[in-house]
Amino acid sequence: GPIPMPANSPQVKDADIKTIVQWILKM
Repeated sequence: GPIPMPANSPQVKDADIKTIVQWILKM
């Protein structure tokens, strides 16, 4: 599914996206 983004952060850096993806893969 789509990655949930905080409402207070409409713009996310590419590095942050990669970190989130890696975190999800560890789950």
